[in-house]
Amino acid sequence: MRITNSIITHNAAKNINGNKANVDRVNQQMSSEKKIQRPSEDPVVAIRALRLRGDLNQLEQYNDRNIPDAESWLSVTDTALGNLKSILTTIRTQCEYGASDQITTDDRNTILKTLEKMRDQIYAEGNADYAGRTVFTGYRTNKKLTFMNYEADTSYQIKQKFSFTDLEEQTQECQWLKK
Repeated sequence: MRITNSIITHNAAKNINGNKANVDRVNQQMSSEKKIQRPSEDPVVAIRALRLRGDLNQLEQYNDRNIPDAESWLSVTDTALGNLKSILTTIRTQCEYGASDQITTDDRNTILKTLEKMRDQIYAEGNADYAGRTVFTGYRTNKKLTFMNYEADTSYQIKQKFSFTDLEEQTQECQWLKK
């Protein structure tokens, strides 16, 4: 086959234009910091990029919101448990002091009033909350752990049906477990 000057010129111009298009594409990727401009350029890369963005958003939420929220929740819980330990230690000390034969009735009444205040403090710590959600109520974070007001008129109905024999069987099982 005969190669003419026009074929050589045509091929050279075609290669130069192809190289210019590649340089333009690479410059555009470098300036925009994106591998593709439109999803139709490379659908596989577009799908991977969308997945990576979704994963990145989830990780950012986990890092920026969930971890600080959990740390705060644990801090509130730790503080409440520390306060409860302190209160229970004080209650034990008061009870040991109250058991002494050397104190008077007035001292025992004072101890009783102190213990009642400690009880109220325990209830308050049991109702500790973080961001409007109570800490010690498990999955029911919208409810309080303890009742702060005495409710004499409140009644409950047990709808489960059981008889004396059911209780007797349960008692026998408990005795068997103790052996």
